[in-house]
Amino acid sequence: MKTRFHIRLSQSVLDDLKLRLEMARWPDTVDISDWNYGTNLAYLKDLVSYWLHDFDWRQQEQRLNQFHHYQALIGGLKIHFIHEPGKGPHPLPIVLTHGWPSSFYEMSKIIPLLVDPAGHGGDAADALTW
Repeated sequence: MKTRFHIRLSQSVLDDLKLRLEMARWPDTVDISDWNYGTNLAYLKDLVSYWLHDFDWRQQEQRLNQFHHYQALIGGLKIHFIHEPGKGPHPLPIVLTHGWPSSFYEMSKIIPLLVDPAGHGGDAADALTW
């Protein structure tokens, strides 16, 4: 049995993340500035600053929720998947999977192209149900 859901984090989760990022304790740096000893500290500080001041999670939720998200219990595990019906005369089903630590997000740009090729300059007969 599959259950439809929308991605929606509570504001308290986002507030907690912001607090944790603001309270980051930065390590001492090693004189070598490359990545031989882990993440470059300047890069990490820039990334944290981006998450604190520029990243808009609610905008990302809207982008992610353009797809039909489902969960199903398989072998005792909740499995997340997207099911997008193809927009064509006879869309063929396709299953695309990813491995760890990848994510469905890496495929988010191609999903609309596969399910609605006519809407992107292609032939509707090539539509796939994802």
